[in-house]
Amino acid sequence: MLLLGCEQTSDTSEMPEQAQRVTRVAYVVLLFRKEHGRLPESMDEILEYDDSTPRIDHWGNEFQYEFEGDEFTVYSAGPDKQVGTEDDLRAELESPPSE
Repeated sequence: MLLLGCEQTSDTSEMPEQAQRVTRVAYVVLLFRKEHGRLPESMDEILEYDDSTPRIDHWGNEFQYEFEGDEFTVYSAGPDKQVGTEDDLRAELESPPSE
């Protein structure tokens, strides 16, 4: 399941565009996995796979990528430029429950 999330921010005017950008990065990760049978090892590998992938958000922050097993997260630090605060923008893929 692909989840997109953003907490409150004082500047919401740019969020729809930013949501599209972070979703685009997550989509490229999914395409990579479909083609290679695994998740990319790094953001650099994502960018090498598709050089049209957005690298930075509207506020000048580089998108970050983390993965563990079959799950991954792509995120931006948001307008305050600090990771782990309420204005971070995230796209996460969680593995479906085992049957």
